[in-house]
Amino acid sequence: MTLPTILFIPGACTAPSCYDLVVPLLKQQGYPTVQAPLPSNNPDYPAAHAAESDGLSFLNGYLLPLIKEGKDVIVFAHSFGATCMSGSKSNVSKSARKAKGEAGGVVGIIYISGCLAPDGVSQIEYTGGADTVPSFLKIDHPSPGLFVFDPIIPYLFNDTDPETAEAFAKAHLPHAMQPLMTPVSAPLWTDPALDGRRAYFKTMLDTTFAPEVQQMFIDGSGVNWEVVEIDGGHEAFLTKPKLVADAVLKLAQSWQ
Repeated sequence: MTLPTILFIPGACTAPSCYDLVVPLLKQQGYPTVQAPLPSNNPDYPAAHAAESDGLSFLNGYLLPLIKEGKDVIVFAHSFGATCMSGSKSNVSKSARKAKGEAGGVVGIIYISGCLAPDGVSQIEYTGGADTVPSFLKIDHPSPGLFVFDPIIPYLFNDTDPETAEAFAKAHLPHAMQPLMTPVSAPLWTDPALDGRRAYFKTMLDTTFAPEVQQMFIDGSGVNWEVVEIDGGHEAFLTKPKLVADAVLKLAQSWQ
């Protein structure tokens, strides 16, 4: 039996390599993986990026090519990567494609600590507007149009030892601010064909999106999610990779 490919989508301020500790654990069990970049991470021209273009880059550059090869795909997306991931109007689900006699498709999605802004709404708008931008986002740093987490460790790596946290913090990237302020387009999670195949990893030690905030995202989405509580922080795939990998494997097996 051919196992689905797991497409990893990073969040803001992280490179695709953020999944390097989880991927080997999945490959050991036979799962192919692909790690996509988020274009608005550390861009040369921040103003050229938007939530819609980020979401389409994942859809057109990674998801659709995998599906057109006839592959089954599980999308694993983190934070803003989950927010902007597009595809609800592209008939990418396995069930929709099977009904048309086509091979491949999305067999499930796993979002971890993601803001579930609806179609046509920006993450900033959905979380309260420009006046409520979190204080830990240092805007127009290190240059206009970018932001970084400051401080980094208390909000991203609060769930590991200081030495490990310092090492992870060194890989932190600036991110364009505009994508967080522009509307998402056709978010993948809204596709009705994915009913019964959505999972949300609620990170219980998260200080970026506290667990109760994540629950508000889930409740406000208007769709059903299988909620998995992860005993980790905002980037638990780095700090607790086996915990995350085991949860992914359990879901992947249930979707076969």
